[in-house]
Amino acid sequence: MTKKLLLLLLIALIPTGAFCQAQKCTLSGYVKDSGSGEVIIGAVVNPVGSSMGAVTNAYGFYSLEVPAGSYNIACSSLGFAADTLKMNITSNLRHDFLLSQMSLSLDGAKVTAESKRDRLLRPEMGLANVTGDLAKRIPVIFGETDIIKVIQMMPGVQSPSEGSTGFVVRGGAVDQNLILMDEAPVYNVGHFMGFFSVFNNDAVKTADLYKGDIAPKYGGRLSSLLDVHTKDGNMQKIGGSLSIGLISSKALIEGPIVKDKASFMIAARRTYIDLFFPLFGDLKGDKLFFYDLNAKANWIVGENDRLYLSVFSGHDIFGMHNKDITDIDMEVDFANNTQSLRWNHVFSPKLFSNFTLINSKYDYGMQLLYSAADIDFLSHLTSQSAKADFTWFANSRNTVSFGMQGTYYVISPAELSPRSDGIFSEYKYPSTNATEPGAYIQNEQKVTDAISLRYGLRLSYFATLGERQQRYYNPDHTPGVVKEFGKGEKIKDWFSLEPRFSSSFNITPSMSLKAAYSRNVQYIQQAVFSISGSPMDIWFTASPTIEPQISDQFSVGVFKNFANDAVETSLEMFYKNNKNTIDFKDHPNVIMNEDMEAELRSGRSYAYGAEFMVKYDKDNFNGWVGYTFSQSKYVIPEINDGKPYDSPTNHKHSVSVVGSYDITPRLSVSADWIYYSGAPTTFPSGVYEINGTRIPLYSDRNSDHFPDYHRMDLSLTLHSGRVPKGERWHSEWNLSAYNLYARHNAWSLDFQYDPSGELQAKKYYLFKIVPSLSYTLTF
Repeated sequence: MTKKLLLLLLIALIPTGAFCQAQKCTLSGYVKDSGSGEVIIGAVVNPVGSSMGAVTNAYGFYSLEVPAGSYNIACSSLGFAADTLKMNITSNLRHDFLLSQMSLSLDGAKVTAESKRDRLLRPEMGLANVTGDLAKRIPVIFGETDIIKVIQMMPGVQSPSEGSTGFVVRGGAVDQNLILMDEAPVYNVGHFMGFFSVFNNDAVKTADLYKGDIAPKYGGRLSSLLDVHTKDGNMQKIGGSLSIGLISSKALIEGPIVKDKASFMIAARRTYIDLFFPLFGDLKGDKLFFYDLNAKANWIVGENDRLYLSVFSGHDIFGMHNKDITDIDMEVDFANNTQSLRWNHVFSPKLFSNFTLINSKYDYGMQLLYSAADIDFLSHLTSQSAKADFTWFANSRNTVSFGMQGTYYVISPAELSPRSDGIFSEYKYPSTNATEPGAYIQNEQKVTDAISLRYGLRLSYFATLGERQQRYYNPDHTPGVVKEFGKGEKIKDWFSLEPRFSSSFNITPSMSLKAAYSRNVQYIQQAVFSISGSPMDIWFTASPTIEPQISDQFSVGVFKNFANDAVETSLEMFYKNNKNTIDFKDHPNVIMNEDMEAELRSGRSYAYGAEFMVKYDKDNFNGWVGYTFSQSKYVIPEINDGKPYDSPTNHKHSVSVVGSYDITPRLSVSADWIYYSGAPTTFPSGVYEINGTRIPLYSDRNSDHFPDYHRMDLSLTLHSGRVPKGERWHSEWNLSAYNLYARHNAWSLDFQYDPSGELQAKKYYLFKIVPSLSYTLTF
């Protein structure tokens, strides 16, 4: 595999100028926002009236091969005014397009930055694009715009519970999503006990969600890839924004370091509800807040080189420090920190490269003091990666991507340290070191004007390493022998081949059929203690006991545009077959248990479903209606007597209706309505008594369901109006209501005995109606 990649690199480096005049030439360069200098992702460059075309990559670069001659070259991207230039191309030519935004109001709030027609024709399925502008228009809880909340409204994506920033895709699990921020993995996306995500919308440029049809460049998760890119920073002038809300505020500043050569972006936010706790006697001394910081710098070193440095740091603290009332002194804190350094280099008009160094760290800690305990609890996960990615624009019909990467993990799942004598003793779950190198190759081929293919292969390797003690388990899951492994010594390893394939057949210019197959392998997973997810969910690797999870997904779909592409419709169907699926046995002991692997059972699972979407985007109105049917089953021989049972995070039916309308140039209204059927769970089916003690008798696993969930949200936004030329300052007020009709959606159910000894269900809910008000000043 490595030899083949090197051969492709050498071929691509062969000078092409001599061939150009006799055969074809290459037009290449970047597409940028003329106002800020930021590159535009997904812009389309094509000769007018020709089926040839190119789309800018994640760094705004395009490469288009054409026969030598004169052309009218068009460059377009939604939200920007198209640009057409007459070019006489007789040799390889470098040209950067500068596109102007259509207006400074809301015309750029689009679901995708790609041409609608081009997206219809490409061999991609299960793709949803979200921009920061779109997220601003969706009503959300506490008035804090959030791309994760928009993602949860897309067909095929479901929220596991009220307020959670976790999400499940096509019957998967929360830990089966690879989430990247400027290419760095984020291992916990929640803030504020899960009601906010780590993505500050002001800093977000684009977010792409791939639901199963994932390019071979990415691996390590079964269900989806969420690829988030933050803003690069304005190359032309200093600008920014300041937002003040009821419980949080945020600020952003960006601008040139050297005009047209280097820029920066800094965005920060903090909640401050805890500042009001002293006003309430019961809450005096308690803590509940988070803060985070995004920072980015980029430098155009030369025509062929560009550097990016991205940094994220987020920290949550929750504490109860009023022992007079609770008799408990507790503080929980967790933090995400990522850094990525990227170097783009253009070897030739046909070969683009990106080299990346990444560091990501997730820390969780808890300090607990009460009458029987005084302890510290710590958990850590660190990953460090190096990547080399290449794109070879071989010709007008073939684009080859290839590369390699390596990741090193250090995972310390749990460490408990008593600070005084008590009921707890010192405990440390064995730390794990692991390495995960991989290589990939892919070709996107336009076979004919009507048929396009994308096919590739990923080779992945994973090994767990010493220094540690490795426990082995007997067939009945009782602890067996313990073996000592030295530093760097291999404990167990796995090789996997992961083929990926997708195709598109264009029936008409406005209609296409698509099909895809992908295999994904996951080597690290979470022990999840609740379906909504929590900071205490710990990551652990495959081991001699736990095999890597494998998923094969098949999908087909039909896509049709109407009304001059103003209305986009899609129907996708999928089937997933998963091997080595894991779940906890009945009544597991997972807290402070160094033999946690003995509590897990493995088998298989499968999921199937359909996703339907109608999207409208024109003039003053845009929105979509989405419906998902999803069925997900586990089949694990040692659970539920080997009978299939429902996945705990799957909702069989879900509906989302989202709309935004500009009433006037200054006033806009947005609303959404969300429905999903109740999540599977297990209720007591009866009670039996032993020696006077009532003991509940449970039904089959996940054979019952929570009540159905639905809510409506509404927001009004008042803008300062269209900004006159030369005027820098503008502002907006936003008033929103979450759960407008105050439905009491069940967050949890508790079963208690009534005076007659019968079990009664008691419902707990989080919110009635939640109003929010915010003010934003932009300059």
